[in-house]
Amino acid sequence: MKPVDAVLLCPGDPVRRALARSLEREGELRILAAVDPREALAEVTRLKPEVVVLLFDGSASALAAIQDVMASRPTPILLLRAHSVGLEAASRGLESGAVDVALAPAGDDPEAFAALRGRIPRGAPP
Repeated sequence: MKPVDAVLLCPGDPVRRALARSLEREGELRILAAVDPREALAEVTRLKPEVVVLLFDGSASALAAIQDVMASRPTPILLLRAHSVGLEAASRGLESGAVDVALAPAGDDPEAFAALRGRIPRGAPP
C-alpha cells in the first residue's frame, strides 16, 4: 500500500523532526512538511495533503489550526493526543473537526508507532 501524503503539525522543532522521522519510518505516511500548528493553513493549502497529523497539546493554537484547515481546505485530521492532554480537551479537537484521536507514542517506541497503523485516514481527495 502506498504511503499517505501528510502534513505534520507539531509545536517545537526537535520534537517535530523526531516525530516526522518516526511516523515515516512506519511506512504508512509520507511527510510532505512538518510545521508549527500556526503554519497549518498555509502548508495544507500549498501542499494539499491527503491527511493532517497534529500532535495535539490542547492549546488555542492547535484548536485554531483544526478550525482553519476545516473551514478553508477540509482535510482529515488525526490528533495524536499528548500524554498530558485529557480526554475533555481531545474531545474539543474532535468537535472542531478532527476525525480521530489516538494517544501520541512516547519517545521512539516502535510498538507504539506500529499501534497507529490503521488509524491513518485514507482516500481523501487531493
